[in-house]
This record gives sequence, structure tokens and C-alpha cells, in this order.
Amino acid sequence: MRIIKPLALTMALSISAAAQADVTLTVAQDVNLLVANGEKVKLSSGLFSSNNTLVLPNGESQIVFRYEPSFTKAGEEISTTSDTIIAKFTASDSQVSFVMPDYKSYRSAEEHISNLEWQLVDQAGNPITKVEDKLTKEGMQLGRDYVDEAKDYNQTGAKAAIVLAGAAGASTAIALQKTATTNPQSNAGANTTKQVDSDTAEEMLHFWYNRADKATQQRFKDFINQ
Repeated sequence: MRIIKPLALTMALSISAAAQADVTLTVAQDVNLLVANGEKVKLSSGLFSSNNTLVLPNGESQIVFRYEPSFTKAGEEISTTSDTIIAKFTASDSQVSFVMPDYKSYRSAEEHISNLEWQLVDQAGNPITKVEDKLTKEGMQLGRDYVDEAKDYNQTGAKAAIVLAGAAGASTAIALQKTATTNPQSNAGANTTKQVDSDTAEEMLHFWYNRADKATQQRFKDFINQ
């Protein structure tokens, strides 16, 4: 088994570095990218390549994918599928590509794909540090909602979990603040609890605001001003 160097590494030479403002993730045809940063993926087609791309914000990102290599056997095309992988990595102003195993046969893929060895590399071919885990689901595997599964996974605080910033986080903080400040209390002990909850809500507001990008921060300011 050897690792395939993706075509995107050579194609990157034709793209101006000055145009880089985010992270461009190149996705090969045999990589089924399911979720990125808590959202269902919409890929853009490559202009000179069969690969697709996805633009991610600078900083930490999380992806959910499966590797689905295909082979020709007895004149028919067959494929095999890896476990669903959830992974996080950090990159800025760069092009990132998957580097996947090059299985020589269907049998080899079936033997090794359960222990998938893969990498993310930048445009210079340098490995990018990642933390990965398997996104598992008990029982029937049909009709899986990977967005919800990734959300549930992140709430566990497992090794590949991240805290997703944005409007959803800000809304959660606002809801917590509303709950803490509108519940009436009738005694001194309850008033103390109310104060503690309000302080906690304020800390969460600051936390989520600082995690959000500038556009989300502005929307939050506009909401408060209303």
C-alpha cells in the first residue's frame, strides 16, 4: 500500500498566493465529505481537475467523511467503504488536500480500510496535524443524519470535538441569559442563585462573542441595538 499524492498539489502552483484568504480543501472523487464545521457540505467542481473543493474559514475546522475507493473486478466496478471519520485540524490562508491510501486491489482495501491511514497536506506537501476519531452509530446505519451526529459528538467533548462559533452559539448564550434573568425568585437563597446564573450567562456571552467571526459579531451587535 502506498499513499497517493493528489493532483491538487501540482495544480496549486497555478493559483496566486495573493488570492488566498481562507482555507481551500481539495476533495478527491473517492472521498465522500459529509459534514464540515457542523453543516452539510456543498462542493465546488474543479476547473482543471476531477477533484472538488470546499472553502473553509481560517483557524480550526472539523470534517466528517468516508473513503470510498472503487475497483474493477470481472469487468464490473465495485467499491468498498471506510468507517465514518470525524477529524479536526487547523490551517490558515492555505490549500489543503486529502492524501489517501492507494489500495492495489479490492481485497487489499477490504483488509486495510478499517484501519484507514490518511493525511491532510498543504500546497507544499507538508503534513497538517489532525486529530481524528470514528463517528459511530449503534443499530441500523441507514438514513444517518451526520450533521446531528457531529453535533452530538461535539457535546461529548471527545478528542476530535470542537466548539463551533457563530450565530447558533450566540443564540444559545442569549437563551441562557434570558432564562437566568426572567425566572422570578421569592427568597434570599433563590436570589443568590439568580445572580450566579446571570453571571454565568454573561461569561458565556463573552465566550461565544469572542469565538465568532467579525460578521457574526456585527449581527449580534445589530440584534442588541434593536
